[in-house]
Amino acid sequence: PRNTNMLMWKGNLWLIDHSASFIFHHNWQNGWDGKRPFPLIKKHVMISGAPRLVDADNEFKAKLNRPVFESIVSLIPDHWLNQDKAFASTDENRKAYTDFLVSRFEYSSEFIKEAAL
Repeated sequence: PRNTNMLMWKGNLWLIDHSASFIFHHNWQNGWDGKRPFPLIKKHVMISGAPRLVDADNEFKAKLNRPVFESIVSLIPDHWLNQDKAFASTDENRKAYTDFLVSRFEYSSEFIKEAAL
């Protein structure tokens, strides 16, 4: 069976291990460009349940921006960051996460096209 990062518990579906989508954080030197496509999105186990991706994208565009991402990334505990010493500091590692999220967000319409059913 394929790993879907989902868990059924007490009759409820739980999406788990969201950081698995941040493959780059296991090897920062391999690149973390937020514009990198995800061609397997069409085969994602939950894609059929996401018919309103454009609507969701528009809603998030109205609510999210760099300061919001910076505030979220600021919540990551320092001891979780820069464990492999890929950055000069934890602040640089935080900036890399923020830059990735902002880049991914700015190119969201391209990912929606990629997911088109």
